[in-house]
Amino acid sequence: MNLKRRIPQYIIGLLVFSFGVVTISQADVGISPVSTIPFALSKLTTLSFGTWTWIFHFFCVACQIVMLKKLTLKTILQFPLAFVFGKFIDQYKWLYEHVIYTAKINTLFLQYRYLICIAGILISAIGIVIVVSADLMLAPPDAFMRAFAARFKKTLSKVKIGFDVTWVVICIIICVIFFLVGGKSGFIPLLQSIFALTVVQGFTGTVGVGTLLSAWLNGTFVGIFGKWFPKLKMEPLNDLVLIPFNNKEA
Repeated sequence: MNLKRRIPQYIIGLLVFSFGVVTISQADVGISPVSTIPFALSKLTTLSFGTWTWIFHFFCVACQIVMLKKLTLKTILQFPLAFVFGKFIDQYKWLYEHVIYTAKINTLFLQYRYLICIAGILISAIGIVIVVSADLMLAPPDAFMRAFAARFKKTLSKVKIGFDVTWVVICIIICVIFFLVGGKSGFIPLLQSIFALTVVQGFTGTVGVGTLLSAWLNGTFVGIFGKWFPKLKMEPLNDLVLIPFNNKEA
């Protein structure tokens, strides 16, 4: 199993991955599709981005259990993984706000903020390669996506597109609901609550060009870095079914 190498590699991967996610968010040009829901909720409520991230990840783990009708060791381990990942995100957010000073990023020209966003996507991709190569467990949203593809016998690439669109649509619905419940009105304020509109003063939205860049570039970068660092790849670990909810597996 070689856990002495897997666990440190996995933790390093999580640190790199979470730093990339936060870097994308700080560019304020739109965040990756899978992070749109927790990021939007963090702007609309008093809970932090990291807190909403682990809550969202818990939901993805629960969906996996229901869909696959079994509880495995790797599934159980996704719960502490989600919590730790959320804490990493909050720590990096604090770092940006108190050390790197996010206000300076917001004053940069738009093209420089796009570069920061792409840098965040690159960092995230490196983190994903390190995490996946350790073969302990996937991030809950990715594991949920793979479980869905396996359960309904769909190609992973098509399922990923479907999930990305679904997360963004749900994010938009959440933003609209909060906008209406909050008693606000006006077309421009509504757009501001949803989209990262850099042409509008005081934008607070989540979905933007960065969302499209993340959806397009992330998989490409992961494939490239996977080929560049083949030595990170470790032998697959067999999962252990703890509780089968299907009579055929009992």
